Amino acid sequence: MRYFIGQWVHEKERAGLKAYTARERLLRIYCREEKTGSFDYRHRHADGVYRWVRVSAQMLPDPYSSSIQVFLLFRDIDSEKREEMSIQDRLCTDSLTGVLNRKAFTERAELLLSEPKTGGIHAFVMVDADNFKQVNDRFGHGYGDRVLVKIAEALRSALRADDLVARMGGDEFALLLKNVMNEEVLLAKLTYLKEQIYQRINSDMVVSCSFGAACFPADGETFDDLYFKADVALYTAKEQGCNCARIYENGSQTLLCACETADS
Repeated sequence: MRYFIGQWVHEKERAGLKAYTARERLLRIYCREEKTGSFDYRHRHADGVYRWVRVSAQMLPDPYSSSIQVFLLFRDIDSEKREEMSIQDRLCTDSLTGVLNRKAFTERAELLLSEPKTGGIHAFVMVDADNFKQVNDRFGHGYGDRVLVKIAEALRSALRADDLVARMGGDEFALLLKNVMNEEVLLAKLTYLKEQIYQRINSDMVVSCSFGAACFPADGETFDDLYFKADVALYTAKEQGCNCARIYENGSQTLLCACETADS
C-alpha cells in the first residue's frame, strides 16, 4: 500500500487513503461489525492524467487461519465527481466575476478564523470601486460589468492561490490574505493591488479602487468584528479620495496609509 499510494495517488489524497487503509482502523471496524465506508481520490494513469476513483474495502475471515482478508474495490467515478465539483463551484462563485460569492467567502473565512493560531496575521480587506455609479451612468451597465470582471481578475491574479477573493455585492469585493508578515507588508500589498487595478478610461475618468483592511487577531477574532473594522478603514480611505488604501488601527484612523489622487 505504501508503494501504491506513493506512485499512483495524488499527493493531496495520500494521507487520507493511508488512514482509510490503515491496519488498525480496518481491524477495529471488523471487530465492531461496522461499515467500512469509502474514500475518493485521484488516481494517476499511465499517461500521467489523474482521474477520480472511489475505493471501498470488504473484509472476510481467512478460512485457513485467524487472519482477516481485505479486498479493495476500485470504481471509476471521474465523470460524476467532476460534475459534482462543477455544481459545487457554481454554488460558491459569483456568476459575473467568477470569484467567491458572499456566502461562500463568509463560510471559508469563518472556518479559517476558527483554526488554531499559528502566530502570523491574516488580513481582512474590503475593496470598493471608486465612482462606479459614474462609470455605469456614462458608459452603460454592460461596460460597468466588464469593469467589475477586470477588477476581479486583477485581484485574483495578484494574490496567492490560498488567499480568498469574493464579490460581496454591487461594486464591493472582499479579500482574506493569509499569513501576512506585518502591517507594512500588508500596506505594500494593498498599494500593489490598487496599482494593478488603476486604469484611465478617458481624459476625465479612471477605474480605481479604495481599500480598507483589518488584521486578525489584533483587530478582532470573528468575521463580524473584522468586517466592521475593515469597513471603517475603507470609509476612511474613501474620505481621502480615489485610489486609496488604509489599515484600521486603534478604533479610528490609521497610521498606515497609501493614497493617490485620480491624476497620479
